[in-house]
Amino acid sequence: MSWNSNKGGNLPKPGSCRRRIPVKLILVMIGALFGLFYIKHRHVSRHHLSETKRHANDLEIPLWMRKDTALREETYFVKKGDTLENILLYMGVDKNVSSQIIDALSTLKGMKHLDIGDEITFYFDNNDLLQKIVYAASLADVYCVEKKDSGYVAYKVHIPVRRETALIKLEIKTSLYDAFIDAGETPLLVDQLVDILSWDIDFYSDLRKGDKVSVIVEKEFVGSEFFRYGRVLMVEYNGEVVSVAGAYFVGKDGVGGYYDSEGRSLAKNFLKTPVKFTRISSGFGMRVHPVTHMLKKHLGTDYAAPVGAPVWAMADGVILQKGYSRTNGNYIAIRHRNGYETYYLHLSRFHPSVSVGMRVRQKDIIGYVGATGLATGPHLHLGVKYRGEFIDPLKLKKVKEEVLGGDDLLKFKKYFDEMHLVISLDYESPFDMRGLFLDSYSGGDA
Repeated sequence: MSWNSNKGGNLPKPGSCRRRIPVKLILVMIGALFGLFYIKHRHVSRHHLSETKRHANDLEIPLWMRKDTALREETYFVKKGDTLENILLYMGVDKNVSSQIIDALSTLKGMKHLDIGDEITFYFDNNDLLQKIVYAASLADVYCVEKKDSGYVAYKVHIPVRRETALIKLEIKTSLYDAFIDAGETPLLVDQLVDILSWDIDFYSDLRKGDKVSVIVEKEFVGSEFFRYGRVLMVEYNGEVVSVAGAYFVGKDGVGGYYDSEGRSLAKNFLKTPVKFTRISSGFGMRVHPVTHMLKKHLGTDYAAPVGAPVWAMADGVILQKGYSRTNGNYIAIRHRNGYETYYLHLSRFHPSVSVGMRVRQKDIIGYVGATGLATGPHLHLGVKYRGEFIDPLKLKKVKEEVLGGDDLLKFKKYFDEMHLVISLDYESPFDMRGLFLDSYSGGDA
């Protein structure tokens, strides 16, 4: 994206752009199509400040939003590789002033890093001196820098965020992703559900047309504009191959997690798949190697996935090996409890934090899908050893470990039944979970 400054004030003469209209029209049409696709799949436009301004009456936050006709307003959209320093330089801000602004912003705790497409608005006086900056990192994360007698002062704008609880029920026709997009939701919710259900569901082989999904989820709004998803409070998946239900619950120890109707944690020893949204391109057993064309036993499972897709550790463990070989490409080996080891081959790159000997937790990102070594295309080869022998990863036992007990179990079962009732009775969204189940609600505050 680019900024639009017109600093010199030189506007084109009437008619001078006439020959360029077709090109501009094409660009506008392309931009419009891209915008529609982006908004459909991201849901929240990157024009955060404009949207927040549009809801100013609802928010009742105003001074920093009120247009000062004495100041010239210029907007910049963050591009790849931008830093605040080079943006200020690009906008013609004096180096001394730039230094003061960066120092002022460094005092803010938890300030979000610049992201591509973020909107920064600059306000200059008639002498081209910078008086104010408004940086909209999101609808609810807006930062201001203002010129005072003592210098430049930075602060975060308080923007009220309203939380609602919604019930979403749908049927799968092609994929989980398509079902939620068609229902007007975003990929961010699908990501949450995959994280919750990935211990029980293989999203390539287990899904069938006609499977039904019900979700109770918190949604946050700024004014009337959707901001982001909060906690998924409960999910029920009723399918031809697999059915699973889990509700979020915080026990006496203050730790939250997802549990089934009997209070058993959905988290297991091993994930069902180490990558999201994949298909199995080759299974365990004898096959003709796609590169060498020789008959050989395939000691693992290949998951076809795009280059750069994150790869998860299948379970808690210690990094045993990290390296490169002509056959395996970039690979990682992890040692787990009870005699298990897992191997991840053909990675495009490793996660920067990964090193031999370090401990990893289940679902930590350890690397990214690639096609290094002997590979015909991007995929992840997952190998599993048990007591020194390779076994079929798809037959790996995934035993449930944590089970609630005592008062926690009694409270959870009551809570689970009440949440299930909400799904069964088709409560109209939005609704207040605390209003329905005040004594057992343990929702998204933890």
